[in-house]
Amino acid sequence: MANVALGKTIEEACVNVKAVTDGNITRYDGQTGYCAFPWPANLTLDLQETNSVECIRFLLWDRDARTYKYRLLTSLDHREWQVLYVSPVEGSRGWQSFRFEKALSCRFVRLHCLHNTANPAFQVVQLQVWNSQPDSLPTTIVNDQVIANLLVENERETVTLDITQEFERLSDELERIGREHTILNSERLKLLVQNLRSYALDIGKIERSMDAVKRHITEPVEKKLQRASEESRRIGRYTVFSLLVGIIGGALAIVTLLLELIWHCQKG
Repeated sequence: MANVALGKTIEEACVNVKAVTDGNITRYDGQTGYCAFPWPANLTLDLQETNSVECIRFLLWDRDARTYKYRLLTSLDHREWQVLYVSPVEGSRGWQSFRFEKALSCRFVRLHCLHNTANPAFQVVQLQVWNSQPDSLPTTIVNDQVIANLLVENERETVTLDITQEFERLSDELERIGREHTILNSERLKLLVQNLRSYALDIGKIERSMDAVKRHITEPVEKKLQRASEESRRIGRYTVFSLLVGIIGGALAIVTLLLELIWHCQKG
């Protein structure tokens, strides 16, 4: 049994990013022991190899009553993502635990961080990924989910164009060329790579913001369409019921009229 996230790399640049996987779950306060970054944003953990995962759990900063909204996703290839969970409208706080009835295979674990009721930053104290069911924590788990089917409404997301990754790939390639060809001006090359990585961070923020904005636009529309569809079905049921009542009432009126005619004929 092991927390395979321990000491692993977070892809995004965050304040105190190493705190997320350092194993510390108790020593944190208002200043230290957690990573922080502006939302909306992604926090993506690279496990460096594919793992069989039975539990994912993480601690959101909980020294007050603030709540957070987020999505939890996993991926094998950083291209196709499975959406495992979407936090409720009122948000979540404290420890979040997700146990899988059937182990899932993944290399990347992502928190899509959408909102914090307290301020413009999202704070994560610890992120754990277990290859077996872990021991209980010495604290209360606020949100404990057992996930049987690995998808939320069969939701998958495919990254068709990841500009940030392309910038990172170009930066790595330039660094490799600099190491292999010492005749090049190393200082200018280092400056170029530094600029590329800086641009990659900026573009990454834009990409994540666009993704979050898209969800904030589409989710309310989808909910309104769903409510409209339900209302339409409800009205439709009432319409059919009213039609049946009208037909039955008309039939009874006709029967009553026929009985009166027969009675008058017999009397006459």
